Amino acid sequence: MQRFIFLFLFSLLLSCSKTIHVADTKVSGYEMDAQAALPDQHIETVIMPYKKELDKEMNQVIGEVATRMEKKKPESTLGNWIADVIHETATRKSGQEIDFAIQNYGGIRIGSLSPGPITRGKVYELMPFDNMISILELPGSIVDSLVHRFASSGGWPVSRGLRFRISDRKPIDISIGGNPLDSDRTYHIAMPDYIANGGDRMSFLRGHPRNDLDYLIRDALIDFIQAEQEAGGSVQGVLDGRITIED
Repeated sequence: MQRFIFLFLFSLLLSCSKTIHVADTKVSGYEMDAQAALPDQHIETVIMPYKKELDKEMNQVIGEVATRMEKKKPESTLGNWIADVIHETATRKSGQEIDFAIQNYGGIRIGSLSPGPITRGKVYELMPFDNMISILELPGSIVDSLVHRFASSGGWPVSRGLRFRISDRKPIDISIGGNPLDSDRTYHIAMPDYIANGGDRMSFLRGHPRNDLDYLIRDALIDFIQAEQEAGGSVQGVLDGRITIED
């Protein structure tokens, strides 16, 4: 809905514009009339019904947060929860075993979720980007490089399937599904398509077999929260030592 409104406004502005012929490239400075900066009443009138509809949708309470969830490193309740939802969703949607899931730290755009009712709009604030879930098939050697990237940056949000310790910004004791990382094995990792495409300095992930689920991570979170509400429950993150830092 929000994207449709943006497109509508853009089209409206284009339809109101006039063709301008640039005679020369001389640059002049002008003082802006404060009155000219005021909102266009006609456009505001046109937009208002759409804005009211959007506000109604974004202010809808979709569930309950049990305890405060925060974004921190090396692991956090908020990051763990998001990665666990991606893992669970990827497993259910793909019908295949997913070894673990990840979410890039910078993709989480607010620092915490407070306990109490949570709205659809708050999830949009949390995950404003249209990143969908991708599943990559990666050899153990590439997974090792991936975990080294996590450790060098102080930790990333990862799901329950992955555990390791960070020592001198390097990972040690890496285990997946309770077993040591096997360089000769192929793993299935769920992640944002932004990362699968090589974003956040992950160019080594490009070119590997992948399955794009065409399902936004934001929608996965909303659906998960609503399902918990319908079941009479609430959402919460856990700290279980999946990533620890050696003193």
